[in-house]
Amino acid sequence: MRKIFLLFLFTSTTAILFAQKETYEFTSYTPPAGWKKEVKERTYTSYATINQQKKTYCQLFIMLSTAGKGNIKEDFETEWQNLVASQYGVKEALNVTEPITENGWEMKSAMGAFTFNNQNCAAAIVTMSGYNKVVSIVTVTNSEDYTSDIKNFLESVEMGKPSTDMPLIKTTTVPSANTKFAFTTTHFDDGWASTVQEDWV
Repeated sequence: MRKIFLLFLFTSTTAILFAQKETYEFTSYTPPAGWKKEVKERTYTSYATINQQKKTYCQLFIMLSTAGKGNIKEDFETEWQNLVASQYGVKEALNVTEPITENGWEMKSAMGAFTFNNQNCAAAIVTMSGYNKVVSIVTVTNSEDYTSDIKNFLESVEMGKPSTDMPLIKTTTVPSANTKFAFTTTHFDDGWASTVQEDWV
């Protein structure tokens, strides 16, 4: 299987700590150490951290799978509108990738910039579509300080098919366009998607 991530532009080589893996539906991953976990029933599992002194934050959403529309373009557009554009007021999708297919799953990703409390922020989404399922992973932050945490989290992700397998995936890096941030594109061999419904910032 392939595990492809569209990583932050300024990714550093930090070793992944050997931490306990967790699983949310089909998604297995190693959560960032010390981040606050929240589970919204039938919606998502999220991990968040805040630096009060620097006024920075980062939040990761692993969305619960939902029924797919049958193709990655429609699934991605729905996920982008529901989880990023409408949620954070993102006007433009940047670094939109072409669909990649493997083992019955298609993947597409993008990122976008927005402003909150006079701070520049970025939101990124990776949507997986296949087997009549859709799953998305959403990342939101206002600082590059969390680059290593996001990188390590995404590299720890393992997606399982709706049946039983939990195959691995591959990694690849795509640079950011004209914004300060460049997020990851994840290629899971298992399709997916969901819907965020609460503000976090």
